[in-house]
Amino acid sequence: MSDLDQIKSFRESFINDITLEAAAEGQFNEEKFIIKCCEYIEQDGAISEPIFVDHNDVATKIHAYSYNPLERSICIFTSNFIHIGDWEKPQARGEVLKIVERGKRFVERTQRESFFESMEPALSNYKAAEDIKNLIEDSKNKIQQIKIFFITDGLLSERTKGYALGEDGEIMGIPAFVKPYDIRRFYEMDESTQGEEEFEIDFDDLCGGLQALETNLDGLKSYLVVMPGFVLHRIYKEHGQKLLEANVRNFLNFTNKKNQGMRNTLMREPEKFFAYNNGLTVTASGMETKEETNSIKILSLKNMQIVNGGQTTCVIYFSPSERGGENIDLNKVFVQMKLTIVEDKENIEDPETLDEELEKVQTFKANIAHFANSQSPVTAADLMSNSPFHIRMEQAGKRIATPLNSEGLSNYWFYERAKGQWNTLKRNDRNEKRFLKKFPKNQIIKKEDLARYENSWRLKPYDVSKGAAKNLNAFYKEIVNEFRDNENKFRDQFFKDMVSKRIIWKAIETTISKSDWFESGTYLRPFVTTYSFSL
Repeated sequence: MSDLDQIKSFRESFINDITLEAAAEGQFNEEKFIIKCCEYIEQDGAISEPIFVDHNDVATKIHAYSYNPLERSICIFTSNFIHIGDWEKPQARGEVLKIVERGKRFVERTQRESFFESMEPALSNYKAAEDIKNLIEDSKNKIQQIKIFFITDGLLSERTKGYALGEDGEIMGIPAFVKPYDIRRFYEMDESTQGEEEFEIDFDDLCGGLQALETNLDGLKSYLVVMPGFVLHRIYKEHGQKLLEANVRNFLNFTNKKNQGMRNTLMREPEKFFAYNNGLTVTASGMETKEETNSIKILSLKNMQIVNGGQTTCVIYFSPSERGGENIDLNKVFVQMKLTIVEDKENIEDPETLDEELEKVQTFKANIAHFANSQSPVTAADLMSNSPFHIRMEQAGKRIATPLNSEGLSNYWFYERAKGQWNTLKRNDRNEKRFLKKFPKNQIIKKEDLARYENSWRLKPYDVSKGAAKNLNAFYKEIVNEFRDNENKFRDQFFKDMVSKRIIWKAIETTISKSDWFESGTYLRPFVTTYSFSL
């Protein structure tokens, strides 16, 4: 099957899922398309918790927005949903820019009072404009960049890749970038080993390569590397939180004493940063190198992940833009880096042991993160994927069949304790149709889902309303202690109860969406659902 045929097959399944889910939940196809695409991008680590917007003014139409506090970036979502039409004809960069300009105008007009007067204060577009205006005017947490995501179920021309917006690359003096996502890109994200889009960092282009010493460890490729500060700043600016996907902590800002100390060193003694700082622990799934006398030079890294050193990375990124940091010279800053190559599935030779080997890879990466962070406090929720609780839920999902349906058949609910696990197993199964019958796509339950249902059931809708990440963290802090005190409480019946709560949750969602009183443009369904569920 050709590359285009595979994309076509993926798109048919993708659009079919959207159509069915939209009909079941009382939504428009385009609205469900935006939600689905945002889920892919959020899972990839590029955005966090988008808020959907009903704003149909053609000149300023946007579909969603989000704020990433770690990157201090505003993300705006625009789209061209083709659905039924000539999706195979590549969309030129000029066509994309016409739609992207709408998002740009929305951001700019939040600075006008007349823009707010044209909207109803109770609706989502007013709230979006208000949030964006406040974020831009916040002098304490100054916005570092604005990203306008263009998403489509068609194809884009080869020239249409990520680029700065406009001639000066800014919106109201803030660096602005276009992030295009077409159906090919969503297909590649769906196919990637980790459930994330693969990426590669070209250090040869950035700085002529990284100097490294190879360590002599049996069965491991590990290296000691010197990372220039200006290079770390540039790759974080380009890739953002994706670099920290395996990292266990978010940026704690400059009120944290250690971060304040690092910033002071950058300002006063940048050349001593290498001596004072503990450095980075990094994994990658592949690399390109060049041999040199007594050392090697790393030319590129595939899927680079900073598993320890997220605070250091963010301090180096944010410090120059903070008040008083304008004169920081990152050319004088260097950071020590310990690099381990954790090979991806393409390097696993025996297909018979693929699933087992991939599981070992995930555990190994988790252990690197755990031991690299063991010298300072790490919360229980940080490393939860490999906890006994989540492993038990995963095992229960594979063992407990559903009751027989009207056709006399049963299947299973798939508990996804590691991101992208369902996709990986589906892709590696010799009989994909059989796998889908056994583990239907609409019967996947993620860690975030479990926390949502359980905390609503435990009468804590206020935690659920704080967002998936914060709710999961709050839930896990409790469950880890309960599991330790009485693990027998969390066996098959707990899993069945959890699935029952999922069924009730979905029924409530559907009922709300179809109710005459519910205004879909208010984006309040998740909040109404969790409070209704608790009630």
